[in-house]
Amino acid sequence: MPRRQNLKAALIKAHCEERGATLVEFAISIVLFMMLIVGIAWFAIAMYTYHYVSYSAQQAARYAVVRGAHWKSNCTSGSEFACTATNTSVQDYLRGIAPPLINPSLITVTTTWPGTTPSGSTTGCSPANKSGCLVEVTVSYPFSMHVPLAPSTTLQLSANSEMVIQQ
Repeated sequence: MPRRQNLKAALIKAHCEERGATLVEFAISIVLFMMLIVGIAWFAIAMYTYHYVSYSAQQAARYAVVRGAHWKSNCTSGSEFACTATNTSVQDYLRGIAPPLINPSLITVTTTWPGTTPSGSTTGCSPANKSGCLVEVTVSYPFSMHVPLAPSTTLQLSANSEMVIQQ
């Protein structure tokens, strides 16, 4: 009989010693789970930002193709219509349409008029922003990712668009 009491006492003692282990395991698990959830959220925001960068490159090219050499004066802002596009006016236009979570001051736009047609010919492309010639737009945006307990990372998101000037 004493042997049975010793076994019972040993089981109770072992059970009491493991009581705090569940709390420690839960704490570790919840931290890892929350890191995973926050990481997924940051990844979604990064995809949202890349979608905007890609979309804005297309919109900037559209802005430039309808504002070719046909117009007599240069655009001084992104909201003008009857004017010739410049790199500054294209950048102003994109900064004006930036959605939430995008810092407009960090958007970098490079607009070039290579002076060639879609076939690669330079004939008829003087000036370079003449109707029928190409316009190329590159948009870049530095995306800062801050995941708890992980080092901060900055990704340079970039997209290009090329279109033929219409006017």
